[in-house]
Amino acid sequence: MPFSKKKYPFYIGITTLVVVIVLTLSGFFLGISHHESKTAAMQMADRLFSEINAKTMQRYESVIASVAVLVGSASHMPAMATAPTGSGLSHPGIAMMLRALTLNDYLFSSYVGYDDGSFIQVVGVGKREEFRRYFGAPPETAYVLRIIAPDADGTLIQRWHFLDPHHHRIGVRDDLDPGYDPRGRPWYTRAQLEDAAFYTAPYIFSSTRLPGITCAERLGSGKGVFGADITLERFTQSLARQRVSENGMLFLFDRRGRLIAHSHESAVQTSRDDSLRFLPGAESDDPLVRSVVAGYLSDPDQMGDRTREAEIGGSMYLVRTTRLKAKLKFDQVLAVIAPVADFTGHIRQMQQRIFFFSGLTLLAFLPVVLFVSRKISGSLILLELESMKIRRFDFTPSAPFDSNIKEIHSLIQAFVLMKSTIRTRTDALIATQGKLKSLVDSGISLTAEKNMDQLLRHTFKRARELSRTDGGILYLRNASNQLELRILENASGPLAHPNGINVSDPAAPAPPPGDTSKTAGWVAATAKTIVANRMNEQSIDRAEADCHNLLTVPLSTREGVTLGVLQLFNARDDQGKKIVPFDKEIVGFVEALTAQAAVALHNKHLMEEQRALFDAFIQMIAGAIDAKSPYTGNHCARVPEVAEMLARAAHQTPTGPFADFRMQTQDQWREFRVAAWLHDCGKVTTPEYIVDKATKLETICNRIHEIRMRFEVLLRDAEITSYRQRLAGNGNKAEIEEQLQASRRQIMEDFAFVADCNMGGESMADEDIARLQQIGAQTWVRHLDDRIGISQKESALKRRHPAAGLPAIEPILADKPEHVIPRPLPNTQEKETMGIVMQIPANETNLGELYNLSIPRGTLTTEDRFKIQAHIIETIRMLDRLPFPDYLANVADYAGAHHETMIGTGYPRGLKKEQISIPARIMAIADIFEALTATDRPYKEPKTLSQALGIMRRMRDEQHIDADLFDLFLTEGIYRTYAQRFMDPHQIDAVDIRQYLSQGAP
Repeated sequence: MPFSKKKYPFYIGITTLVVVIVLTLSGFFLGISHHESKTAAMQMADRLFSEINAKTMQRYESVIASVAVLVGSASHMPAMATAPTGSGLSHPGIAMMLRALTLNDYLFSSYVGYDDGSFIQVVGVGKREEFRRYFGAPPETAYVLRIIAPDADGTLIQRWHFLDPHHHRIGVRDDLDPGYDPRGRPWYTRAQLEDAAFYTAPYIFSSTRLPGITCAERLGSGKGVFGADITLERFTQSLARQRVSENGMLFLFDRRGRLIAHSHESAVQTSRDDSLRFLPGAESDDPLVRSVVAGYLSDPDQMGDRTREAEIGGSMYLVRTTRLKAKLKFDQVLAVIAPVADFTGHIRQMQQRIFFFSGLTLLAFLPVVLFVSRKISGSLILLELESMKIRRFDFTPSAPFDSNIKEIHSLIQAFVLMKSTIRTRTDALIATQGKLKSLVDSGISLTAEKNMDQLLRHTFKRARELSRTDGGILYLRNASNQLELRILENASGPLAHPNGINVSDPAAPAPPPGDTSKTAGWVAATAKTIVANRMNEQSIDRAEADCHNLLTVPLSTREGVTLGVLQLFNARDDQGKKIVPFDKEIVGFVEALTAQAAVALHNKHLMEEQRALFDAFIQMIAGAIDAKSPYTGNHCARVPEVAEMLARAAHQTPTGPFADFRMQTQDQWREFRVAAWLHDCGKVTTPEYIVDKATKLETICNRIHEIRMRFEVLLRDAEITSYRQRLAGNGNKAEIEEQLQASRRQIMEDFAFVADCNMGGESMADEDIARLQQIGAQTWVRHLDDRIGISQKESALKRRHPAAGLPAIEPILADKPEHVIPRPLPNTQEKETMGIVMQIPANETNLGELYNLSIPRGTLTTEDRFKIQAHIIETIRMLDRLPFPDYLANVADYAGAHHETMIGTGYPRGLKKEQISIPARIMAIADIFEALTATDRPYKEPKTLSQALGIMRRMRDEQHIDADLFDLFLTEGIYRTYAQRFMDPHQIDAVDIRQYLSQGAP
């Protein structure tokens, strides 16, 4: 292949060069501006974060230090050494405590407790109305003074004094029993062990039940403790007042990742036992908090006192964490975080302005560049446009053009001459190619067209276009061997159009040219084309007076079968003015088109016949499954009905969980119906005696009869023993008779119990199983060989163990080795390929008599139940082996998942909701509803509508079926539509769907 490069117009090259230069310079300066601006913004953010951290730390540490100084000073004041007496208002330390609260707004309260249990506390209420309500204080209260002091007889009395902002008392309340002893508080007991002021860990204040910390120190006299409280709420308020940026925030946490204070949410929770719980950062509702705390805990050193960028939730943030140096007993870290966008927003605005002005400059300059370049290359552009028209076979005249450049002038003259020559030589070729292309396009369209009427209409339209005729007629051959009129068009006037034209005898001579009906019948019989140009006007029907020439073409298949006839009349010239004869080329094109149409029709008939045959096979298989056992009734025929109703309801739902569920094509609906018909096809392999097993001992026959014969033997043995005792004269006859009757009653009771166990009606209790084993332990004597007259399979099972000698003593009920048929080794590769997760029993069959009679509930053993459930495995296996076309590719998936649940507890694959397609979930609901309401099952009474929906509601609550589909099943009334068609009238009771809808369902 020769080396080639894409070519560009001259003016495009010049314009592109200018645009590239402008864009390059703009991008370069924009990049420099962005980098410098972002660097400056980040430096500004770093300085801001540093200042915020420094101010917050200074404020925080200042408060902690100042309160500690206050406590240290107050504890050594002589005024504090004296315990209060009487009303306590004269105590010299109260004024200092009030002054401390006035000067330090972080203080919540200050107090002093003494060794004799007396106590003085001043609480700053401020403007907090909730505190006034808590203390029962008057509205003007600014301070609450709490004094616990002994009265004249030494009894401690608690008095509440309420002071206004000027420290004037405006109320008082006495409590005879204070119920508070400062000596038992943690701050008091710990102060006895400390030599200086200390802070406690956060705890619940006894006076207000608020969380906070206490700073305390033992009095200089050693007879009491002075303390001051700070609420954690004050730290939160302080953080909230500090503005970082428009979307920034601060929060405080300890080195274990627990929140202490947060500017936007509560960080401390109080439990019922008055203990504090600090909200772990990992449990915060704020993803920013979770990310920052997690990053700090993973690497505290890396997250040191510096500003860094972090991506959180897809956005970039600036983060700074600083360890506080306050001397508390719990470590603290201050975190500041804000979006990068808060600091770089002006950069984006600047970039947008640069882009805007660059674009304006480019737009203003571009027309000038285009004008100059076009002026230079105008003649070349016109020449190039003319060459492009020739490539498109467009030879329409163009405006003359020339150039002052000599070489370009010569090239233009040569080009004009070449254009004229090519036009003359290619006009005829273009016309022929157009017809061929139309013919090919028609063939493709006809092959793809599925609608019969559209196919015929397309064929007729293309034929008229190819032949340029006034009109025509299209007939199709019907089953009565007649030509049936399908299309008639005539632009020239009225035209006779008989229907039901008989197909002629192939041996008959050709009819006269003017008889269009007979001509059509003869062409249908012989599959030969007739061209009648300039027909004799005397032979033309009166209604066909304007039909001057006629082309009759058969629609014949490759096998020579004529499916119809096409007639065209009055061919026109290229301008559509004159009527001209049909030439051979046109006839050939029309014959090719009708041949394609015939093949398409024939293929469509074959496809419809194959689909009908396929559907018949499917329904035959489903009918055979339903007919195999009366226990399934017409299940396979009715499930598709209810399934399609629910599928159509989901398909038509415009909103909600099924807004995107659509079956757009008929092929998708067909795929769904095929899956519904075949959803239980695997049951064809399930043994009938398992499906119809009405008693526990039932196989091909009910083995209770064998066991009854053994009890008959026991009964006869008892009678024989009695007779022998009488003949031998052993004992009294009356006693012997009484023993015989007792044995007979016991044997009959035992057999009745065994027979009752065989029914499987009620659950088997442990004592019933124990009695069954006791009965089964009785023995009888077998005198005959049990290995003769049996099948080869049964003989092979018995040969696995040596034969017992005769006569053989055997138990009445036995689990013999030959009762157990081991399961062949499973095909693990197939199981893995199919995704089967069902637990497969070790044995294929276990016919043990005691084993079967001891079934706790029902009549099926584990092995029996697996055989029934395995029908879905067989369904998948059978359908996977079928070479379904692409439009039926999901049949196995739809049909094989109707026993799955939404939580993965179903079978055979243990799929969950998101793994199960909506059609398969629809199939599950249809399968269950039909089984519950079926009226043709001999083993159960059919459920009423309310009973069936109640059971399905429980299955929905247990996530066995799809809740959204069940709600749709109810709200669209599908259950009632189905009931009116397939259920008995007595089953159709009143249903209030609100009782069965999911919570929140419409």
